[in-house]
Amino acid sequence: LRKRLLAFERLVLPDRLPDIKLQTNALEHELAAAGRYAEVRPLNLDPGLLVLGKFLLATTKDQSHRVYLRDGIFAEVTLRYHAGAFEPWPWTYADYRLPCVHAFLQQAREYYRQRLREEGGE
Repeated sequence: LRKRLLAFERLVLPDRLPDIKLQTNALEHELAAAGRYAEVRPLNLDPGLLVLGKFLLATTKDQSHRVYLRDGIFAEVTLRYHAGAFEPWPWTYADYRLPCVHAFLQQAREYYRQRLREEGGE
């Protein structure tokens, strides 16, 4: 199992998260349907959205702490940003509790903050 976190240069509005999740679901299904891998689900794409105060993940599974967006997609606040650091919640997945993930998100947050300044949004 390998995990990679990616941050993209282009900023997207939060209302795009359902579209992005539906697109990643389609990519996962396409790869699985090709039948080239032994695993039933050879790829798991979890799109998220980073804003200054939190990191969100998109999901198709409803739980008490998730908010319905649209088209079968929910959002979960996976981490909050408080007192200069990312903090997990009781429901935060173990891999999003790792210091290396927090360091990556901190770096991405600084980039995001700079982009907001450039675009006059902060």
